[in-house]
Order: sequence, then structure tokens, then C-alpha cells
Amino acid sequence: MTQNPYAQLPAHKFWRTGVSQVGVSEYESFWRSKWDLPENARFSTYGSCFAQHISRELRERKMDWVNTERAPARTPPPVAQAYNYGVFSSRTGNIYTTRQLLMWLVLANDPSQCALIETWEQDGRFYDSLRPAIEPDVPWHCGRFV
Repeated sequence: MTQNPYAQLPAHKFWRTGVSQVGVSEYESFWRSKWDLPENARFSTYGSCFAQHISRELRERKMDWVNTERAPARTPPPVAQAYNYGVFSSRTGNIYTTRQLLMWLVLANDPSQCALIETWEQDGRFYDSLRPAIEPDVPWHCGRFV
């Protein structure tokens, strides 16, 4: 019988011997980055639910997390959170595709493009088509107001 293609791999490449039988402090051989981050590395986060956790962890670890859209001065933390400040590096709301992130980057680098963003008014309130539900208590569902 011939050997399988995994026979020559080191023990840390397998679940049992690389993860389940070692203690938490022994995970250093589990994965190694190809890159070393410089001491002055800055991080920005965009995405969906998962990226919110990354933002929070970066702040808690006192890492240099970029926050380009801070809540107004003296805003109580619960209010800032309700209005989606400090969730991502900009107050974009969830971003699900690379195309959507590219659109935000283009707008950030060329403010003249912002004139193309559609806004609308309903009952004395103005809405941004790129982030219609960024404010709390907005009855928005499936691309329309309810």
C-alpha cells in the first residue's frame, strides 16, 4: 500500500496533534503570518457584522484603529452607538462587496463624486441612498420605507 500525501507532514499540521492535544499556549506553530506588522501599523475596518468585532478588539487592545467619523463632542456612548458611530472606520453601515467598498473609497478620494449620491426627503427627514438606515428608528425594509 502506498503512503497518502499527508504522511510526511509534521504533527502540527493535523487537528489532533496540532490543536486538540496541545494547550492554548502551544498554538504558535498552528499558523504563522508571512508578514511582520510595523510598530506604527494603522487599521481601518469595513464590512458587516464580523468587522464590527474586529473594530472593537482593535480599540480594546489599544491598537491604532482609524476612526474617520467620530460622534459629535459630548455624545453619550449609548447614543453614539445607536447612531452607528465607532462601528467601522467610517459611518458607512454594512459593506458586503468589494465593489461597494471601492465606491466608498472613490467618494472619499474625490468629493466631487458625492454630488452623484441620491438623497430624498420624507416627512421632513432627509435620507442618504447609500446608507438609508444608518440613523435609528428609520422604518426601512427591502429598499423602501414601511
